[in-house]
Amino acid sequence: IIVFTLVGIAVAAGLLTTSTQRYSAHSDVLIGSPPSQSTRAVAPQTVSSYAHVLGGRTIASRVVKSLGLTDSVAATDRRIDAVVLSDTSVLRVTAESDNSQTAARVAQESADQFVSWLQDNQAANVPGGGSVDENATNTALTATVVERATTPTSASYPPRARWLIIGAGLGLLVGLLFALWRELVDRSV
Repeated sequence: IIVFTLVGIAVAAGLLTTSTQRYSAHSDVLIGSPPSQSTRAVAPQTVSSYAHVLGGRTIASRVVKSLGLTDSVAATDRRIDAVVLSDTSVLRVTAESDNSQTAARVAQESADQFVSWLQDNQAANVPGGGSVDENATNTALTATVVERATTPTSASYPPRARWLIIGAGLGLLVGLLFALWRELVDRSV
């Protein structure tokens, strides 16, 4: 039984070494109220909508252009995800890559490009041709990067512990089945 368990762990370890490792990095962006309304919270629907923009093609396109990535916008978009942190106005953008430094660069650039996009978008919606005056500045939402992306030190995929536990469990199961089979076919007294 022990031998089969060890074989199961060894097989799982072998599969881990041959599988492509993926790294995840994240950056956090705070959506703030306009200075003129600093005591009011940003509407959850607004924050949720911005999470969709941050994790979407608009920002992915800006990231590809800014970093000079060779991946397509669609491929980059699939590797970027944004969520609203529970009960906050904080957006967390996560980027995945088979390279840890690229994951961190893409996550950080996504956050930076979103902040820039929000400023550009709000400036374009100012009456009178897009020049931002003091009144517009006081009513515009703000976005601030509050946590910069760091280079991950370990892969997020595949989950090593889970694979090793599954390998051990399957090895143990095969060992028990083998022991049961030997007991059933043993005709000695």
